[in-house]
Amino acid sequence: MDYYWLKFFIYVFEDDKYFNLLYSKFGIRIIIHPKENGHNTPHIHIQYQNKEVVCSLIDGSVIKGNIQHNKQKLAQEIVIQNMEFFRESWNDLVDGITV
Repeated sequence: MDYYWLKFFIYVFEDDKYFNLLYSKFGIRIIIHPKENGHNTPHIHIQYQNKEVVCSLIDGSVIKGNIQHNKQKLAQEIVIQNMEFFRESWNDLVDGITV
């Protein structure tokens, strides 16, 4: 089995108890990891082509990571435009710090 098919099966059968997919379009995935340790700042994970950016739900700024510049800019615009939805999702999914 080649590497592509392995990645495909992992993607299809990922266990969603470890993350909640909030948005998926143009190859961009926006996710909250409710079981992640160390939730100090309310944030979401933005994934694109096996790279990731962690984005604050306080002001939409990048906390860490790096993805393709134009996709990062688009994702940050999506986060800012839908900030209330992402904050509500955070509060519903993560026990602990709320926004």
